[in-house]
Amino acid sequence: MKKSNDRSKSISMRPLVAKTQVGWEAAGRWSNTRGSAGWVCESCGKTSAAAWRGGGKLCCECGLNDELFRPETRWLAAEFEAHRSAAKAGAARARPSPVLRLGLKSLGAIAPRAAAELGARMFFTPRRARRWTAPNVPIPGNVFRFSVGEWELACWSWGRGPVVILVHGWEGYAAQLTHFVQPLIGAGFRVVAFDMPAHGASTGRRLSAFGMAEAIHAVASAFSPVWALVAHSLGGTASIFAMSQGLEIKRVALLAPAAEPTHFARRLASWLGFSKARAAGMLERIEHRLGMRLEEAGVLPLVPTMRARLLLMHDPEDPEVPFDHGKAIAEAWPGARLELLSQMGHRAMLRDPSTIASVAAFIARPDVHQELPAPARTGY
Repeated sequence: MKKSNDRSKSISMRPLVAKTQVGWEAAGRWSNTRGSAGWVCESCGKTSAAAWRGGGKLCCECGLNDELFRPETRWLAAEFEAHRSAAKAGAARARPSPVLRLGLKSLGAIAPRAAAELGARMFFTPRRARRWTAPNVPIPGNVFRFSVGEWELACWSWGRGPVVILVHGWEGYAAQLTHFVQPLIGAGFRVVAFDMPAHGASTGRRLSAFGMAEAIHAVASAFSPVWALVAHSLGGTASIFAMSQGLEIKRVALLAPAAEPTHFARRLASWLGFSKARAAGMLERIEHRLGMRLEEAGVLPLVPTMRARLLLMHDPEDPEVPFDHGKAIAEAWPGARLELLSQMGHRAMLRDPSTIASVAAFIARPDVHQELPAPARTGY
């Protein structure tokens, strides 16, 4: 498989001396004061001569991103989301304002390459959730920061025993999976969670699923050997990439995983109001950044080579990651178990006691079957 970044990364780890000293990127420690050279953006921390709209809270780039993609906070109210229909959940998701869509459409007509590049840049730029918080688990734990190449990752661990790593999705953060911690500790595991690069309290600005896979590899190397992964959304996609690159685990639970990026690139182009021609240009710029065609950046060709036991859980009415993605992964994965969820949308499963109990039981279950035979490796 061709990687988007074949640069080797050095890994070092140190305990965090003070939990609050995680830098401005730890979301929530914003500054909207005016510096000597202009306004200080509350999101990226850069100084800008002009602020987006009034109030001086965001620079123009972050302000545009904020208008286009408002933070998803429905996971904080899982009980409310569980009782909403998938249609209502989809309608509640943010859409660009008509003015912004018109502006981007006009930019596409005047400077199509610039519009395509802007869309491609947005595709690789996760927005940090404004409601970020560190994992709040009522048991003693450890806090670390990893240096992985140019990234610094925030990491937490609890308990003792075989290691289970929790992997959040795009524009998520470690605290979204903290409801899994105590059940897994109770089953005899050590649980590790971390913020992906460009997410939460970790550093970085832009990211891809391949970069997420590198981060998973780095954390797994620090806590090796690893027994299992619990991964949500694009974190599941990145976990498959990491396993295809040599990460050895026994169990993996994938919650609403994505199988390929084309669907999401086209959806972004639609949200931006791009015409078919402009959308095609944006996809070309994305492929240029990846160094491969979007069709080659999916995980389905890799799945038949997987040897870890898989539990995949997905809501057929998921409004964000199509159920067909999870179903295709489960069908291609040797010996996989697919469980359909109901009224969970895309994030409510992260707080649902029944889902969490099923995942913990699956990970803790002893191997009663023979090891799967080593599959034939593909050339992908």
